[in-house]
Amino acid sequence: MNRLDRFITKMTKIIIALFMALMVGLVFSQVVFRYFLGSTPFFIEEVSRGLLIWVCFLGASIALKASQHIGVDFFVSKLPGKIQKQVKLLAGILVGVFLLFFLIASAIYSVNQLGQQSATLPITMFWFYLALPFGTFLMILQLVFCYFEGEN
Repeated sequence: MNRLDRFITKMTKIIIALFMALMVGLVFSQVVFRYFLGSTPFFIEEVSRGLLIWVCFLGASIALKASQHIGVDFFVSKLPGKIQKQVKLLAGILVGVFLLFFLIASAIYSVNQLGQQSATLPITMFWFYLALPFGTFLMILQLVFCYFEGEN
């Protein structure tokens, strides 16, 4: 399971880096086009926004793996060690339940977007909204990996 965890984390980081590089290149080209030609290609803004959604949800799974999400541990840190572990386990279970509900809701929502055409691209909005269930699924995987590794 550890190899699978490392592979998924590495591939997620690579995809994030590629999407970020593409997004930066697109936004930079948009500025150059606007400055020199007075207008920009019609699709850049929408593609950049879609890439940002993907980067956010993929990055959220990496942040979950590294325990970098916002948390208030002031009171938890005041508890005895054994109770701290139980509270962290309960928090992990609650996060997992929330992510499971969010996964189901976002998958349904994404499928409902199959009929909605993108404003500037010849694709459906499904491909942009697919980032929600995909990123949430990766977050659930990272939560499971952390549980089995004993990190959370």
